[in-house]
Amino acid sequence: MLETPFANRWMTTVNASTTIWKYFEAYGDLGLVKNRGENPNVVYDSGIRLNLITDYFEIYFPIYSNLGWEVGQRNYEERIRILFTLDPGRLLGLFRRKWF
Repeated sequence: MLETPFANRWMTTVNASTTIWKYFEAYGDLGLVKNRGENPNVVYDSGIRLNLITDYFEIYFPIYSNLGWEVGQRNYEERIRILFTLDPGRLLGLFRRKWF
């Protein structure tokens, strides 16, 4: 675990995902975090993403990270991330994309 959960010098990340089946995707994130006076730290996580409506409603279930096996840790439900977009412009784009 990082002593400072934020970067005060720089941070860079790479993200990837692939479809497993229909709405289920595997994802992985890899990052470097640099804080003043410290060496860069490598952070990573991976898991399953339930992609209900792409870019509008997605649920991320972490499986493994630099903290270890995520599923077995206390308060796992707090680690689940939900992406929900209410931006009217993006939502209008969703309907245009689906119907035209």
